[in-house]
Amino acid sequence: MVELSKYKVVMNGTTMPNVDREEVIRELCELFHSRPSTMEKLLNDKPVPLKKEYARDEAEKICRAIRNAGAQCRMMPVKQEELAVVEDDYSYLSGLSLTEGGHAIICPSCDRQCDSEWDSCQYCGHKFVRREQDSGFSYGVYEDPPTETLPEAETPRTSVRTEFVRFIGPNADEYAEKFSRMGTIRHPKFQVGWHWPAFLAFFFWALYRKMWLWAGINVVGALFLVLLTPPSPLWLVYSLFWPLTANFLYFRHISHHLRKSRSFDGEAREQYLAEKGGVSRMAMWIGVAASCVLSAFSSNLMMNQMMSRYDEMFGVPGGEAPHLEQMRGDGSMMESIADPDSSLGVTSRVLSTLANGLKVIVAAGNEELVDNTIAGLISKSDNEEIRDAWGSPVVVEREADRVVFLSPGPDGRTKTDDDILQMVNLVPRSR
Repeated sequence: MVELSKYKVVMNGTTMPNVDREEVIRELCELFHSRPSTMEKLLNDKPVPLKKEYARDEAEKICRAIRNAGAQCRMMPVKQEELAVVEDDYSYLSGLSLTEGGHAIICPSCDRQCDSEWDSCQYCGHKFVRREQDSGFSYGVYEDPPTETLPEAETPRTSVRTEFVRFIGPNADEYAEKFSRMGTIRHPKFQVGWHWPAFLAFFFWALYRKMWLWAGINVVGALFLVLLTPPSPLWLVYSLFWPLTANFLYFRHISHHLRKSRSFDGEAREQYLAEKGGVSRMAMWIGVAASCVLSAFSSNLMMNQMMSRYDEMFGVPGGEAPHLEQMRGDGSMMESIADPDSSLGVTSRVLSTLANGLKVIVAAGNEELVDNTIAGLISKSDNEEIRDAWGSPVVVEREADRVVFLSPGPDGRTKTDDDILQMVNLVPRSR
């Protein structure tokens, strides 16, 4: 006996039970890359055969794809019945070509896959008719359908919304509502939204949702900005980019895996969706722990670099005990103050506080921050906002390589012998 080599795929013109018709039309549009108006003609309760003839395994694959979209269809051997060629409106459907090995037939009664060696469907009992002239199955197309049908719980079709809900896991209904405005899984449509978890911590949220690639892009981009660019509006734009696009990025992530899962069948597909979908609390907590370790390491490294630069610029040569680094207007150094609570002692602490704060900023190595800080101190000095213990304004002056803090002293006049001065170098001192 010669086995049939070609089959027709026939659209029954109806949808699977308990499936939304509009959703099926959208799925068929994605499958056949066509318009909704054309796909509606395939669901008008009349059989429509696809124009092209297929090998058995390819026809089975196409039938599975159509059923996954929610429409009913069947295979028919070419030698069994001469099928009319469909209208030109459907001629483009002949381009559908899917390949996957398989040795199953589809029961015309319950639309379940059956082994080609079975004489009847093991699910609903429908008897197959083997024809001697072509040694193929007619799949019972001339038989009356059985009265017994599959229970609703056993309907093989799963809607796209159900697949989304299962893939998302926690908060699925909330996400599904947002995704309903973003097109289809084959043709996502960008839409700006707002996502609070992504605004607060996109990296950890992406790990939680198993979006490994986007989590990596987020952290690498942040490091690039911090290490290579000064604080600027670009930082704000980068921070707002993630919460505004998070919903769409997640929709694309899910759509990609749902499309890819359709290349698998049965348990393999379920295993793939379980692996790629849902959430991963472990990944999120690993990310939190890794971030804490990295943050501690980076902070320690930055602190060591800053302390090294601080010592280079302001350390005392030879390890000698530091003095007050303050001098009087007559050029004499102030080594110590007998009464710390006196006007002289209070003024000395004011100048030391201003100088030490500026030193830390200088040691950090950010020249723009240093310039802004000095400009702010000079502005406060001009506005007489900084005063010594005698009530006189503290003068802040910037010279070529240093900043001078000056108190007029008890007499309230600058450039006299009782002035108190403290300098901060802006360049490393020579050793």
